[in-house]
Amino acid sequence: MNTQPTQPPIQPTTMPHAPMMVSRDHEHLKVLSICWYVIAGLNTLGGCFATIYIAMGAAFMVAPINTTTQPGQPTPPPPEALGGVIMGVGGCLMAFALGIAALSFFTARGLARQRNRTFCMIVAGITCLSVPIGTVLGVFTLLVLSRPSVKQMFAHNAAAQQPV
Repeated sequence: MNTQPTQPPIQPTTMPHAPMMVSRDHEHLKVLSICWYVIAGLNTLGGCFATIYIAMGAAFMVAPINTTTQPGQPTPPPPEALGGVIMGVGGCLMAFALGIAALSFFTARGLARQRNRTFCMIVAGITCLSVPIGTVLGVFTLLVLSRPSVKQMFAHNAAAQQPV
């Protein structure tokens, strides 16, 4: 017979420096914040493409106008007014895209800091009109921000910021 004492089963030990588990709400807000930063970058990039319209309009405005045409000659370039219209459209597209990018950036920052819940919900609702990526991101943002626990987190952070 074996007279050796049996060893007790190995118990799992807890490490004193183990990272604290992040709650589900914090994790979802972090992921949403990253997605909103990505959308802000994509909108900024899209706004930069409007410079093509602005450059094209400027080219129309400085192109020499040939008012005399002879048979076999190409038609004259469009008038200068058309160049101004094209530049205006490009400028409006750029302003719109960069405005949406700014709203997305501030939404991402608000989600990361857990502040400005109403602003984040409004921008998420507007972004739902941007099919398909904006719709998915907007709906998920609205779902997360509608949770009672997330409402409490945002309310707690707002109360902590109030001046005394």
